[in-house]
Amino acid sequence: MSVRRDALKDISFQPQSFPNAGLWFDKYLKKQKDSTLEPYAKHIELTGKIHTRKYKPQAYAAFFKRWKAQLKAMGAELREAEVVGRLAAGLGGESVIENGLTFHHTYGVPIIPGSSLKGTARTYAAANLDGVWAEKGAAFRTLFGGQVLAPDDDDSDADKERKKARIGIAIFYDALPLPGTFKIHNEVMTVHHKEHYGDGSQPPADWDSPTPIPFASASGTFLIAIHTAPEWKEWAGSAMGILKMALAESGVGGKTSSGYGRFTLTELTLSPEEQNRKNFYEALNALPNNRVANQIHRFVNRWRSPEIPKPYKQEVAQAILNKVHEAGRKKNSQDKSWYQSLEDCVHNENCPD
Repeated sequence: MSVRRDALKDISFQPQSFPNAGLWFDKYLKKQKDSTLEPYAKHIELTGKIHTRKYKPQAYAAFFKRWKAQLKAMGAELREAEVVGRLAAGLGGESVIENGLTFHHTYGVPIIPGSSLKGTARTYAAANLDGVWAEKGAAFRTLFGGQVLAPDDDDSDADKERKKARIGIAIFYDALPLPGTFKIHNEVMTVHHKEHYGDGSQPPADWDSPTPIPFASASGTFLIAIHTAPEWKEWAGSAMGILKMALAESGVGGKTSSGYGRFTLTELTLSPEEQNRKNFYEALNALPNNRVANQIHRFVNRWRSPEIPKPYKQEVAQAILNKVHEAGRKKNSQDKSWYQSLEDCVHNENCPD
């Protein structure tokens, strides 16, 4: 039985003209399962053929470049994380084949939700770290947040304040795969004793017929990003350190007990130009809002100089404008020539050499 809408039932599989693997996976299952579940396995196989080096979607590559540049401009802590084996993120989610995989809604690439990364780091810290990083410790609650704790009679005012419910200061962004590095795989998990694992009415026996169940997994290298306010920059580094240990030892996603979801994290290799921009953004983000009026000209002059190459002038100009707006100085600055030069670069690409 076909499970597509009537308007889609005769569409042929053409990966070169169908760049969204997530859309295909969710909406284009051609045939419902039979006794062998072969239609599901075929559907996963076709999905995996969409994102290959031969049919690499250019729109996603352009988006990823912008996304990475924006994270750098914000001063986020970044790492590249390579899957050791396979990743099964979203295995328990809703899916037409009963076993899901989490895709980016717009570009259809496999992703790891930021909530999963935060949960993985938080669970690892609670189970393995001591002192201030233990589950009720001050550092743990500052980084990850926590529910209200019952105060003790001898608590100081500072301790009572610390024990109030709070949110964590770190933002864990969705991890997106580097273009051209990822692949979707057709995997199988086998239930050997279906009746026993079902209602438990039958004991497991050697003559039970195993039931192979297909599911999708992913491999590749993902960009991990954690961000905090500039004055708490060191907390983002601490969060990344905890996440690095968690991803190596515990894993993220489904079937981690079987070895899925393990990662190795590496520092991003920066060119001299990228290092200059990183230093620029760190200094700009560290500039207090109450000193923007007196010191923003220093950053505008650096933007005009050869320190910032021409291809990055527009990106840096936007970062300076964002800082001015954040400090509440837009109204006081928008008539100034330097402000108008920044806007001209951002909106008209009329940037200095």
